[in-house]
Amino acid sequence: MKKIIASVLPVIALLMSGCAEDTTTANSKEMLAYNSLSDDDQKRIEVSPTNSTVKKIDVKDALVKAIESDYAKDKAYEIVFLDSKTNKQGNVVVYLDDRGHEVIGQGSLAK
Repeated sequence: MKKIIASVLPVIALLMSGCAEDTTTANSKEMLAYNSLSDDDQKRIEVSPTNSTVKKIDVKDALVKAIESDYAKDKAYEIVFLDSKTNKQGNVVVYLDDRGHEVIGQGSLAK
C-alpha cells in the first residue's frame, strides 16, 4: 500500500502543477491596464469592478492598429474602461498579452 501511495503522489503533484492556466486575476489585469493609461485617460474613468470588462479575445477581432505590430500571438486580453466622467470621448481599451502580464496596446472605442 505504501508503494502505491508513494508512486501515485508524484503523479498527482505533476498533474496539479500543470492545471493552473493563468494565475493572474481579472482585478490585477484591470489594475495593470489602468496604471498604463495617461493621466488624462485615468481622469475620464472611474475604477470600479462594474466600470470595466476583462475578456480574452482573438487578436484578429481587436483594433489591430492599437496592438503592437510585433505581437505575434493569436490571443490577448481586452480591458475596456467605460468613459463615465465625460461620456464624450468613447470608452478606453487596453490590450494585454495572452498571459495578462504586459500591455501590448491601447486606444479608444468611438461612441
